Amino acid sequence: MSTPVPDLTAVLRDMPVAAWRVWLTTHSGLPGPRGNLELADAFAAVADRDTIMEYASLSDEYLRFCGTEALGSVLLDEPTSPEVLALLHERASDDLWRVREGAARAIQLVGDESPALMRSVIVEWARDPDPYASEPR
Repeated sequence: MSTPVPDLTAVLRDMPVAAWRVWLTTHSGLPGPRGNLELADAFAAVADRDTIMEYASLSDEYLRFCGTEALGSVLLDEPTSPEVLALLHERASDDLWRVREGAARAIQLVGDESPALMRSVIVEWARDPDPYASEPR
């Protein structure tokens, strides 16, 4: 018999935001070959803008990954925000590959809800000479 998978969004909602850093890090799956993508998805679904912006700027790799993925949610709410667009673009060329993956996942979140917005972001990034932000590797 398998163990039921917890609803990670419910777990985060029921926990004080101040406890998230430790809980996310503990359940990140790192170190290891695969970070907990489902947990990052749950974070993106429940975190507020300020928390997302904070996490996207942290030095911790997994927490920055979570915050970067969640920037897609913020961008959907603020599609013309220079602050959000600049931070997401910066994270798309981050030195950490997991954070770059978080930027790609953010764009996927945007594309699921607003293909036109996703296209406008990608067209803008394609003009960037940084290969991480302009073309596949």
